[in-house]
Amino acid sequence: MGLWTRLNRQRTFQKLGLVALLGFWTLMIVKINQPNNQQPFSEHLPSEKERFNQQLKNIEKSINKSINEDGAREKNDFKSVMAKRLKTYQERCETNWTDHFVGGKMSLVFYDESVKLGYCFVAKVGCTFWFRLLSFLTRQKQMKELGISNPLDIDRSKLHTGELGPAKWQYIQDFKNVVKPTTLKFLFARNPYERLWSVYLDKYYLIDYWVTNPIADTQCGKNVTFEQFLEWAVTSPDHHLVPVNDACEPCAFKPDFIGKMETFSQDSKYVLSSTGYSYLIKDFNHTLYVDSEIKSLIVYNYKAMRYGVFAKGGCLTFKELCQRLWHVFQMNGFILESLPFPADRQDYSEGAAIDMFLDAVHSWPVSKETSKIQRRKSLIKAYGGVTKDTIIAIQNRYMKDFQMFDYDLIPPNFNRKRWLNLPWSGLSCFVDCCCFLKWFRFKVN
Repeated sequence: MGLWTRLNRQRTFQKLGLVALLGFWTLMIVKINQPNNQQPFSEHLPSEKERFNQQLKNIEKSINKSINEDGAREKNDFKSVMAKRLKTYQERCETNWTDHFVGGKMSLVFYDESVKLGYCFVAKVGCTFWFRLLSFLTRQKQMKELGISNPLDIDRSKLHTGELGPAKWQYIQDFKNVVKPTTLKFLFARNPYERLWSVYLDKYYLIDYWVTNPIADTQCGKNVTFEQFLEWAVTSPDHHLVPVNDACEPCAFKPDFIGKMETFSQDSKYVLSSTGYSYLIKDFNHTLYVDSEIKSLIVYNYKAMRYGVFAKGGCLTFKELCQRLWHVFQMNGFILESLPFPADRQDYSEGAAIDMFLDAVHSWPVSKETSKIQRRKSLIKAYGGVTKDTIIAIQNRYMKDFQMFDYDLIPPNFNRKRWLNLPWSGLSCFVDCCCFLKWFRFKVN
């Protein structure tokens, strides 16, 4: 046999070996990541599939009513995203994973047959927005008496204390027995890492939970770090921290629509347009949303300053409260991060604070893209100092949410290889390929 013929044969065998090896690794990865769905849990699987297909048809019928924000999504893209969310949740519930995804203990659902909406409540996932809309729909007479013509004008504190909150709440066990087929059942999910950061900013960096703070060493509680908060949050029964799956039990609630905080505007418009309530937000835009959030949060925190430890003085001044609000609005993408806090003012009363913040927002407007970048930067910076043990604790507590709603386990600002440690990743796979080819060449020779 000639030298060139032998070399060509060796190269051919090497190529075949490489193809076979890559194929083998591909099959292994697919097999590992593929959920086990060989043993259906549900005995009425065909009816569930029919329901799923009907949900897709409903989405397709209503998609023309959905208002796309700045043309960011095409109709087909929106339909495919919604279908994927429903399919993911349904696959989890129809396989033998079901035992892993049930067991929620709160399961508080708003349901009013007259408005044809069934909303499963989850704290810190856009619930204030939905509380306002549902309260406006179910308290029409009271709203007229109070002169409230816009849902966004409902006082935040009265909304959450129940004074002006939505009527007709019930637990999911009762809800399943009375819900009508014409009701649109929906819930909203959120990336657990982002949700925890939001709770910290809203409840512990700002003053909402300072009076009853379970973390702080002192009564004032203004020096709680994000790491301290997370160490407490991973075991806390606080309803702001309960996983979405435990709060809503999707396998029992069986939502017709799953929205996400990451696409909140788009998803909320779809829900409202599908049920004939788009008129509630017909004049609603990003500027109005920012103005509403700023005024609402300022009023809420100033009201909290009049009670408890704050009323005695010495814990926090109005100027310090404004500085914290300014920082939060920057991290939330409402105020430019490069804009310094006006520390030379003489008046930091509630009215003056509202004027100061709105003037900053209107004089130096933040684009949606810049707002998104600022939010992401603050999230990355926050998790940059979190220990690996705390991250693992977060993953363990919110594992159901990561899987049910298809969120990435990898936290912000962490190297993927550091956390995955997969035996077939990167260098390991390269070394394995080289060793196999070396062995294969030796056998051929």
